[in-house]
Amino acid sequence: MKETTPAAMPPCFDRWCKRFDDIWTHQAQKREFRNYIGGLLGESERKNLSQMADNAVGVAYHRLHHFLTEAPWSTLEVNERRLVVMNQVIERVAISHRGWDGSTLEKLEKPITE
Repeated sequence: MKETTPAAMPPCFDRWCKRFDDIWTHQAQKREFRNYIGGLLGESERKNLSQMADNAVGVAYHRLHHFLTEAPWSTLEVNERRLVVMNQVIERVAISHRGWDGSTLEKLEKPITE
């Protein structure tokens, strides 16, 4: 049964995915990246391509499979971008939650010893 549609994803999902758009050389790669990430975040207990395609409207198994196995892109480049994006988010959260004296940021920089 089709449970979701890629168009129903919240705006923050597309904004996050756009941070990777310059990595992809084809529009189909951008689309399938969003479909794959949406499938990973979906409610299904099984996170396989067949289940992802079955749960989403307009998502085809063969396109997801091609994206992951045949399309030309670098896992290293995607992972490096993921780390950059996550570090940017952590920095923004730390700055927005910092106390007047900056103590929160200092606490985040210290290793946890518990």
